Amino acid sequence: MCLILQNRLKRIPEKNVQERRQSERVRQVFLPACMTIGDRNYVVVIRDLSESGIGIRCTIAAKPGQKVSIQWGSNDPLEGEVGWLSEDRMGVITECSPIAHSDGSPPRASRFEVSLPVKVYHRDTSVEAELVNLSTKGMSIAHPGQLGFGELVTVCLGAQSFEQCTIRWSRDGASGLLLKEALRLDEIRHILELAQGSWRWHEQTAFSQAS
Repeated sequence: MCLILQNRLKRIPEKNVQERRQSERVRQVFLPACMTIGDRNYVVVIRDLSESGIGIRCTIAAKPGQKVSIQWGSNDPLEGEVGWLSEDRMGVITECSPIAHSDGSPPRASRFEVSLPVKVYHRDTSVEAELVNLSTKGMSIAHPGQLGFGELVTVCLGAQSFEQCTIRWSRDGASGLLLKEALRLDEIRHILELAQGSWRWHEQTAFSQAS
């Protein structure tokens, strides 16, 4: 049955896909999300959800029929494939309803998985730590020692500093931090590229100085 569905989806022309979506229930949204293609993650923005697919704004060099996975908010990743591309827009066809997949989930900023070395400054000391994931409003780090709820720390990634981050939770050598200032999507995109080897440290330095 899956093979039949995959073959049917690949034969749907872009025009037919868009016409079908116009006749469906479409929910207009603005949701930052993480799209996975192969072994790479990308920052995208979901602009609409329908019963059969997702409309995305992005600048990814994908191809129709390419398999993707999209995760947003507190939802599990949703599998699909690229249905059409038009400039900075992409339509992803899914095997189950993205609206049903999204309904009932508590609102939460999308988390982007990374693994980067950082330095954490706490009171009069500093420790080497790992940036595990981040969102527009916060980040999670793995670190030695203890950090207390409500305490303030500064996290340095290369030449970029995140000052006065508030500890929201801390247990078993991991802590969740609330950022003083929300991250822009382009900042998250650059950090994600850095984590995946697309950047070198001197490029990270140049970006932080330009921000």
